[in-house]
Amino acid sequence: MSETIEAKELQLVSIFGDNYRFEIPEYQRPYAWTTEQTGELLDDLLHAMGDVGSVSEASPYFLGSIVIIQKGLQPQAQIVDGQQRITTLTILLCVLRELASEERDRGDIHSYVYAPGRESAGIPGHYRLAVRDSEFFQNNIQQMGRLRSLLERSPANLSDSQQRMLENARHLFNSLAGHEERRRKILMQFIAQRCYLVVVSASDQNSAYRIFSVLNDRGLDLSPTDILKADIIGALPKNVRSQHTEIWEEIEEDFGRDRFGDLFAHIRTISMKRRQRGTLQQEFHDHVLKAVDRADFVVKVLEPYAEAYATVTGASYASAGGPGEVNTYLRYLNRLGNFDWIPPAMAFYRRNQYPEAFLRFVRDLERLAYAMFIVRTPANRRTSRYANILRAIDQKDDLHGVSSPLQLSSREIADVLSALDGPIGSLTQVRRTLLLRLDSLLADGGARYEHATISIEHVLPRNPERNSQWLRDFPDEEEREEWTDRLANLVLLSRTKNSRAQNHDFERKKREYFQRGGVVTFALTSQVLAEEEWTPAVLQRRRRELINVLKKEWRLEQASPSPPVHVLQEQSKPTYNVEKVQGESHRVYDQTKQPLQKNLTAREEFDATVIAQDILKAVIQTEERFGIRHVADVLRGSKNKKVKKWRHDSLPAYGTVNGYSADEITEIADQLIEEGMLYRGGGRYPTLSVTQAGKDFLKLGEALTLTSLSRRRKGVREVSTYEETKQLWKQGLSVEQIAKERSLEKSTIAFHLEHLIEEGMDIDLRPMLPPMEKVEEIKKAFEEMGGNLLPPVKELLGDEYSYYEIKIVWVFLRQQGELPS
Repeated sequence: MSETIEAKELQLVSIFGDNYRFEIPEYQRPYAWTTEQTGELLDDLLHAMGDVGSVSEASPYFLGSIVIIQKGLQPQAQIVDGQQRITTLTILLCVLRELASEERDRGDIHSYVYAPGRESAGIPGHYRLAVRDSEFFQNNIQQMGRLRSLLERSPANLSDSQQRMLENARHLFNSLAGHEERRRKILMQFIAQRCYLVVVSASDQNSAYRIFSVLNDRGLDLSPTDILKADIIGALPKNVRSQHTEIWEEIEEDFGRDRFGDLFAHIRTISMKRRQRGTLQQEFHDHVLKAVDRADFVVKVLEPYAEAYATVTGASYASAGGPGEVNTYLRYLNRLGNFDWIPPAMAFYRRNQYPEAFLRFVRDLERLAYAMFIVRTPANRRTSRYANILRAIDQKDDLHGVSSPLQLSSREIADVLSALDGPIGSLTQVRRTLLLRLDSLLADGGARYEHATISIEHVLPRNPERNSQWLRDFPDEEEREEWTDRLANLVLLSRTKNSRAQNHDFERKKREYFQRGGVVTFALTSQVLAEEEWTPAVLQRRRRELINVLKKEWRLEQASPSPPVHVLQEQSKPTYNVEKVQGESHRVYDQTKQPLQKNLTAREEFDATVIAQDILKAVIQTEERFGIRHVADVLRGSKNKKVKKWRHDSLPAYGTVNGYSADEITEIADQLIEEGMLYRGGGRYPTLSVTQAGKDFLKLGEALTLTSLSRRRKGVREVSTYEETKQLWKQGLSVEQIAKERSLEKSTIAFHLEHLIEEGMDIDLRPMLPPMEKVEEIKKAFEEMGGNLLPPVKELLGDEYSYYEIKIVWVFLRQQGELPS
């Protein structure tokens, strides 16, 4: 059947008649008109109607257009564009119906809202408009006699769209209640007979989409993502639209309309690897959606990139391997005046969330981004550079080699040093961000800048007064002007400038200006206060010192490969040798390649081949989008809502594991993470994914032994590492100091202390505990989960509780006999 498009100008009496049975598709955004837009509509109608004695005297009024999908002569019509207007007009009709004093008038108006049907012909009655929240809309607004009860209802416990419906109904009711009955009756006649809409009917989704992208008169302004939503979700089978719409709208609500649009722009950049030349929706349609099936877009593109976007822009990277340093670099990046760096950060995060790898990447990305920021690299060259990084990520190139686009060349390093040694204070777009970055280095990276006002002050003023000490200390005018805007002469203040105090001599300026209020916030300013005088010699020394700090941080000596970092080993995807032991294949760590050795054969072991395969297969079948508790529910054949919602009860893995509890499956998964076969991601959605080592294990069909659960809980561990911790503890070092000394996590040291306590060592854990309210919450969580496993407790408590806090409380409670050993 060929595509058809038809446009008709119709009176509202025809719009709300038997030729149309409107419904709002699930992919449309919820009802969102506010009282402001609703009030404007009512005012426009009343103004257009005028003070007439009869509707025949009123001029016609055009209400704009709506776009629908309607096949042939069938009344069913999906509203693609215009739902806000049609819904509000329906609310207005219901308000006029409730205000009508005569039953005949109420029945007449109700016929625009409800089609009674014909019982003798077997035709059921129906409401002429079915919105997304149809139950609420029908029961409280469309149904005769129910509106007044809604108006008295509190908005508490209502969804956003329900609140908008209530507020608009109340606004219309209160506005029209003050009009005479006769005027309301003429208004109803005016709406039905003299108000017109252009109804653009398309026979299919594609035609409607084309119209939808260009027509939008009175409704909320269409964003490119609205158009893409219609294109993507509108093309899905009806049985999955609701599920995908829910995810889409949850993400849109989390980010807000503007940032949600930015997310799509970044996804487009990641896909195309160049600047936008056409419209976002056109380029997204032509490139992104050609590379992915629409049925997979929400789950495999939008959701993972939303997590990446939230992580890099919110500096909220989560990892047991020390996320603090990663988030510090992300905060530095977010201070920049441009956001071209975001697509590479998102792309890398999506592919590699290992702590060491991601830290190394964002550290080098921050170095490059600040270098281009300082030398004011033009936007087109900057975009081109980041596009090359995106290509390198896709091609799995070495991002940290000298020739990588992520690294600075010798020429670029020279340009950065030249800019740092120049009049940086004259670059208003650069100086504040650069000084904050420098200040954080002087404060050992721990500074957080949340002041409402941060201003830049020149210690040596630009225009010193005649006969001032400044002119005696800087008699050469050329030299004075040269130093004024140099890095060494700039400080930060947490308040607005004082033009009168700026020219004070140095001692008075320190006393009355820099130290006013008694607290000096910035390390840069504190350094200045420590100086007894401010002369060319002092500035020369500070120049060397400050530039050297930045040279060290950003490796500005010469072009060289990026050095590795140490958080959790990037190689924590372990490498394996396969050995034959008593006729069976066992995986053992290749200790020449894996520094974090795990001598599994030294412990009491069990054959974990089958259960490990089951867990890995379940993770793959659930598309690597869920946490271990959900995977365990699938394996154990749970009938909970989440399993049913995602139809995971139809997966091959569903119900295949009967001999293990959810806690035991969780613990085995934790061991598979340690073995490098599984990886648990960070961010807003902590999900499991199968590593290459895990895929190799499934492919090769080798045997796998893991530590038996009972022995693992009793703590049979390597003696040497515990002995090292024991000796450091005896020297009086704290947990933090031991962790730093040994380049381990605090939670690992807590495991060591647990072992030492079991060995009979007397250790007082009370000074190491978090606040008592946290101790109580952690204790309750262990009792609620009914076991000694940390991951379920961490999942229950959330990000406010670290693994270290949970672990140290667990050890303490066991020490006190409040948890079973």
